[in-house]
Amino acid sequence: MTYHIERLSPELGFGKIVWGLRSSDISQESVRIELRRAWVEHGLLVFCDGEISDDFQVQLSLVFGPLERHPVREIQVKANPDLIRLTSMPSDSTWVEIAVCDAVLPLSMTWSVWWNLSRNASRAT
Repeated sequence: MTYHIERLSPELGFGKIVWGLRSSDISQESVRIELRRAWVEHGLLVFCDGEISDDFQVQLSLVFGPLERHPVREIQVKANPDLIRLTSMPSDSTWVEIAVCDAVLPLSMTWSVWWNLSRNASRAT
């Protein structure tokens, strides 16, 4: 295998970094199982130094479940509507910076919580 998984940060109680992941890796069921397990157990996966392409992004997303197209068509990628383009506002107070992969990643906690809550609101009991 060409990839490996390690702890995101010693200061955090969550998250893993997946280094060097490629299409040939996610074509193997054992790798897909390991990625799903890491996501469920650690809550956040950051992918570094791996394959980068629209097709790979879609295939990687399918590892975690069926795709649902974003309802806002204006942010869908024209060549592949299974993908969306997002921009960030690092000055927003909901952003948290995490140093990883030789860079500082700004993460928005609000967007992912809102997206999960709004998608599942009708299923809440």
